[in-house]
Amino acid sequence: MATTVNQATVAAERVDAGIARQHLLTPERVRGSAMRLDRVTLSPSAALHFNQPRRALGWILLLDGEATFRAYYTDRLTKEQSVFLPPGFAATLSTDKGATLLYAEIPDAAALDPDFAKRTPLFIVSDWMCEPVLACETDTRKRVPLVREDICDAEAALIEMVVYPANAAAPECRHEGAATMLFFVTGHGTATTAGQAFAVKAGDVVHFADGERHTLRASGDGEMRFVEFHVPSRFTTVWTSPGAKSAWRSTDRDIFGRETLLDARERKSFRFVFPYPV
Repeated sequence: MATTVNQATVAAERVDAGIARQHLLTPERVRGSAMRLDRVTLSPSAALHFNQPRRALGWILLLDGEATFRAYYTDRLTKEQSVFLPPGFAATLSTDKGATLLYAEIPDAAALDPDFAKRTPLFIVSDWMCEPVLACETDTRKRVPLVREDICDAEAALIEMVVYPANAAAPECRHEGAATMLFFVTGHGTATTAGQAFAVKAGDVVHFADGERHTLRASGDGEMRFVEFHVPSRFTTVWTSPGAKSAWRSTDRDIFGRETLLDARERKSFRFVFPYPV
């Protein structure tokens, strides 16, 4: 059975001056989970420091407010942007007026990526509203890859922003070889697993175990958007009804229908301008 938790039910712990952290997904909550997921709140003028261990990968999504990201350069982050932190990467996230962010970490990426020792994963800042969209060929759903092997040179996780318009639904499936985690950003709907349906809404985290059958449906009164994590990134999707499966095509356009200028290889080359110390 899926594990679910809402951010409103998780107590916040003070970790530093002006910084509170809610542990949404932990190995204690989900035994054997290879990924940890936190919601972090920064008060005005607070600064959060990142120093990734040599075997760990991190990922940041700004949920609310604005922040400044500093590493070997400085960038202003907005709610549309996410940051992929490779092993050994050091950075600081600060805010003048306050911010809330989602932080995902894979503490032992080497255990999930057979070529981890041979790779140099890429530091990448993405704006999900400007990235190329994958459109479902049979309905109105869309997904935007943010962390993927051909983008970041890392196999330990696949991370996508997924958009379900009102009443959109996915056929039932299971993923063999990876656990699946969802964090609902906006909207609400229904998830079903093991024949049992339950409501999902913004702030919910849902964990489906490797091989667990599930499906999702958005409500009829608006769009549902969530971040989907697969850990690791290589898995096989098996459809309960082979005749009803999702097929995805690249549109080479962003969420607004605007043509994107760079393909995956060009984007990777363009972004990796500054090497980081390893």
